[in-house]
Amino acid sequence: MVKAPAHWDGKSPLAAVVWFHGHQQSSAEIMNDSDLDAQFSREGILMIVPDGRNASWSFPSGPKAENARDETAFIGDVIADVEKKYPIDPSRLFAAGFSIGATMVWTEACETPRRFSAYIAFSGDFWDPPPKSCAEGPVRLLQIHGTADPTFPIHGRPLRGGKYQQGDAEKGLDLWRQWKSCSAFALTPAPGDAMTATATGHCADGSSFAFWKHTRGHEVDPAWALAAIKWVKSEWNAPVRRAMVVSTPARAEH
Repeated sequence: MVKAPAHWDGKSPLAAVVWFHGHQQSSAEIMNDSDLDAQFSREGILMIVPDGRNASWSFPSGPKAENARDETAFIGDVIADVEKKYPIDPSRLFAAGFSIGATMVWTEACETPRRFSAYIAFSGDFWDPPPKSCAEGPVRLLQIHGTADPTFPIHGRPLRGGKYQQGDAEKGLDLWRQWKSCSAFALTPAPGDAMTATATGHCADGSSFAFWKHTRGHEVDPAWALAAIKWVKSEWNAPVRRAMVVSTPARAEH
């Protein structure tokens, strides 16, 4: 499903988000979330919300047997189809997702880092075992996660008797730091209600990462979505930032 911002003039190039819904959600449910829709519409962003097969997604290390699909190719086809109808500005196309939709965001960042200009993940990350490496290309990724999340805890959890394992977001970000040769992450004040801290850092290839924690559970507050959109826009406007290559990137303590 696709929804243009309310005040779009029908011809100007559009910023756009591909939103990956959570498990057992649908594109219709996301489009009917008036609070979320209002944030993207107000910021002039086209919403593109594809449906996962069987209300789920196929991703590495996940329970995908019944949902097997080449999601990377599928999303490419979705974007190509939308571009036939809307003038998307490719430099302002970004990805966002919730729960296993956030896992899809991490997967897209790993497999297609040049497809999107930024990646926003709410309450989800790689599943274990994580990828051993990712495709080359700068990644701008924002992780937003609740310290009281029981569904996809920050440090992950086993599922189906240990057959599957949700990943640890902090360890996942450590992997990104290693792959991208990032500087040590510094703690700075975080935006938004309930946020406790944000870790930010910049990397040798121009990648950048941020990690915002909040004290609540498995949810997306519209205020956090707005703060995330503003983060994306700041990344669009920022010059390419490169850090000195470090042999052992330090892990941020939160």
